[in-house]
Amino acid sequence: MPNLDNNVKFNNLGGEIDMHNASVSYLIESYMEPFDTAYGFQHPGLPEQLELLKLSWTVESGIFSTTIPSVYQDVSDYQALSLWVAMDPANQLNYNQPTQSLMLSLRDSRGYIEHIILDSSALNKPDGQLSSSNYQSQWSTFTPLSNIRIPLEYFSKVDLSEITEIIIRFNQTSSGSILMGDLRFIY
Repeated sequence: MPNLDNNVKFNNLGGEIDMHNASVSYLIESYMEPFDTAYGFQHPGLPEQLELLKLSWTVESGIFSTTIPSVYQDVSDYQALSLWVAMDPANQLNYNQPTQSLMLSLRDSRGYIEHIILDSSALNKPDGQLSSSNYQSQWSTFTPLSNIRIPLEYFSKVDLSEITEIIIRFNQTSSGSILMGDLRFIY
């Protein structure tokens, strides 16, 4: 989903990204320190250019939304909505939060919205602590992006042939920060 060309304004399909009472920033996780802007996050392996969106909120009304252009709105042949996400382990907004939950919603062209709550088992803070040196700060253990797959059959009240928007509501905790590597419909 994120890339250098569109980073925080548009998704890869050309739909707009909008934020309310929350912030979005574009990061790159790399094993090479000068290219690493995802401070404190350490994905397993040796990622050279792992592109991420960092979504942060400080009130229980934070919203991330992204529109789907009309040519791509028919998702009825897909099986699931897939999110590659992780809790941002070193972020102070997660300091008192061992887990994070959020609400994911789909909106159709008639304006109907259906919600699924991703509970606290979806986003856990990994064991470890923030370790700093003269060169960089990293979480002391790896923080892999988790793949959360939500079957589209759970969305029975919206028209899957005309999905206009994907919405993430940060209304389950008073503050937090997550890292998202991808958000897509899959077969």
